[in-house]
Amino acid sequence: MYDGKKEYKEINKSTIYAIEVPLKVLETTLKVHETTYKVLKYANLNCISDIGVANQSIYSASNSASYNILVNLVDLNPNLEKKYKEKIDYYMKQINNYYLKINMVINKELRID
Repeated sequence: MYDGKKEYKEINKSTIYAIEVPLKVLETTLKVHETTYKVLKYANLNCISDIGVANQSIYSASNSASYNILVNLVDLNPNLEKKYKEKIDYYMKQINNYYLKINMVINKELRID
């Protein structure tokens, strides 16, 4: 597949960089979800729909980042692939938890069953 060891190392280095950028997005979206959840209890109820839209947008960014990581894993060795999949799982479980908790509050305030 690759002409030489040097070419393989460069491609591997580029692939890892292509994974690390969206991984940073996952870290950031988790922090934003945490902050959003904390702020939610002090929010003006007239802004609740804006928080709902923000929650959806943050969640979408999280999913997009995880897809961008996953698409690049095919070129890595199995150990690195496992490491990054574990990181995705770690972040996405927390992100999903915040997403659902925020949605529950918003749905309650907007009287959505």
